[in-house]
Amino acid sequence: MWVADAEAVNQITTRRNDFPKPTELYGSVDLFGKNVVSTEGSVWRHHRKISSPPFTEKNNLLVFRESIRQAQSMISSWVIPIDQSSKTLSHIAEDTMRLSLHVISRAGFGQTLKWPHEEAGEVVLPKGHTLSYKDALESLLQNIIQVMLMPKVILCEWK
Repeated sequence: MWVADAEAVNQITTRRNDFPKPTELYGSVDLFGKNVVSTEGSVWRHHRKISSPPFTEKNNLLVFRESIRQAQSMISSWVIPIDQSSKTLSHIAEDTMRLSLHVISRAGFGQTLKWPHEEAGEVVLPKGHTLSYKDALESLLQNIIQVMLMPKVILCEWK
């Protein structure tokens, strides 16, 4: 159903018990088990209580500031060097995905990620790791649709 009336949207979003979502459509997001997206009722309230603490004004400010910083850095990576007359931007979708990853990493995990033009030298991997934090997250995000669509039986064998 599509709703364009602001008052109707307000009613639908504030009266959760009267307008439950079709949780059977959200099975693909149960990759790590039931969650705030795929549940309703008392289970939803439990997940909401656990997941709501990061959504504070303080963290919203952090997201806002990090978004600006990361966007400025992304744009600076696009700036044409003086010795070139033009440059084609061919990876805009990839760059915006990276921008999102960088903001989520900072706000959600306290990890500041840099753009390739900002990085100096090689990344040192922690002992026992084969991927850096950034590479592991990028790999997951690049394959998230396949991971979500893959039957759990195969996914569990793949681990």
